[in-house]
Amino acid sequence: MAPRRVSAHVVFRCAPLALLASGCALLATPRLPAPGTASARWLERGHDRIVTTDVELDDLTRGRTLSSRLWWPDGATGPLPLVVQSHGFLSDRGGGASLARALARRGYVVVAATSPGTTLLARGGARVEDVTEQPGDVSFLIDRLLDERSDVPPHPPIDAARIAVMGHSLGGLTATLAAFDPRRRDARIGAAISIAGPLAMFEPRFFASAPVPLLMIAGSGDVIVDYRRNALATFGTVPDETVVLIAGASHTGFDDAASGLARLLDNPDTLACWVLARTVDLDAAQARLDELGREDDGVAPGYRIAPPCRDPPPPVAMDSARQQLLTTLAVTAFLDGRFAIDPRTRAQALDYLTNGLVRENPEVSVLATPRAAASAPLPVAVDDRSAIAQPSPAAVGATTAKGLLR
Repeated sequence: MAPRRVSAHVVFRCAPLALLASGCALLATPRLPAPGTASARWLERGHDRIVTTDVELDDLTRGRTLSSRLWWPDGATGPLPLVVQSHGFLSDRGGGASLARALARRGYVVVAATSPGTTLLARGGARVEDVTEQPGDVSFLIDRLLDERSDVPPHPPIDAARIAVMGHSLGGLTATLAAFDPRRRDARIGAAISIAGPLAMFEPRFFASAPVPLLMIAGSGDVIVDYRRNALATFGTVPDETVVLIAGASHTGFDDAASGLARLLDNPDTLACWVLARTVDLDAAQARLDELGREDDGVAPGYRIAPPCRDPPPPVAMDSARQQLLTTLAVTAFLDGRFAIDPRTRAQALDYLTNGLVRENPEVSVLATPRAAASAPLPVAVDDRSAIAQPSPAAVGATTAKGLLR
């Protein structure tokens, strides 16, 4: 695929004098929930201190070295639930660090590894097609965390019945493959989270063999993985699915890299599109990506990857720190709703995800299939105000929706 010409012109959020005087967006904090709200209380829950440690893990069978990072709550005895985190294209194990720390504070062990084939400094260049190897990385990390004799640093014991996989962008595709792919899935995974990950290639039967709840988080300003062609167009293909839409959120804003200097940009996707035009070779990747599955597995026949940035990024996107805060609220509520030991806590978490998150954060909309919303203790009214996109035919008449893209 010939590189597209993408303008390198970017717009800054503040004038240079303001930047020098106050640090502007770089030092700004996200708009926090109002004191006393359910969202504020949700952020306050958890352990005061967490442990972070790095380790090199060698998968000798597959010839892959995974530079890994772990987070867990200091002093926790376990057994604790485990979340395996997969980063996006050109990112690394630190791409979701803020979310990992938030989960560790809530009592989770989190492990993230830098993918040797899709990180920015990959030997020979980053390759999108390496995603076909990454579900194996997820299973390898689960094996190591469950094996008390492995070379992973001492950590609280893992509850093998409470394991989730989570990823952003290409890592979201990794999470989907690891949880659902009939030929690659790991049956130990009990919940999956895809943050701005592609789903358009998968048909309902792809998800039929794995009764795993899925949380899909997407931004309406994302031009790299379009939410209309993925999160919305495929909604209802997973029996137990919740979709959280964040109005104005960009693709890059979900990664911690957007919390640094990139916060000075009006839209970090402008820079990301410029980089992707010079690094992604979809023609070379397509042959390997055909290995993702066959029609019998539920992969759409003749599917071809949609090139990123076919539409120009919006001039201004949501501030990435605010975007990541909303993502943290959704992810923690989803996982607590599935993995909390106390049934009342699970019910409170699902109620917050389905009701409170939308009520208190006007940028957020939620779609939930009947199975996903079944445990919510409060009724959820249907809101049919979306003129942007409609759920898939399988989901029409059988979904719960709150505040759909106000």
